Amino acid sequence: MTQFRAPIPYKSADHDKATDQFNDDLLKLYQLIYKLGTDRTKAHIHDMNILNKLQNTDYEDPGYER
Repeated sequence: MTQFRAPIPYKSADHDKATDQFNDDLLKLYQLIYKLGTDRTKAHIHDMNILNKLQNTDYEDPGYER
């Protein structure tokens, strides 16, 4: 669903339900890969810091107020 909003330059994805669902699904996927992965896989995901980034949005930055 996020692909339909992406080409519209004036529509923000900040609070879009489809984007929120996509991010939640992506977080669950990385958590599962981390859980089932090898030590090398876990180290790579840890080094990417992707789990922390997916859980913490940048809504505190100017322009992203709720």
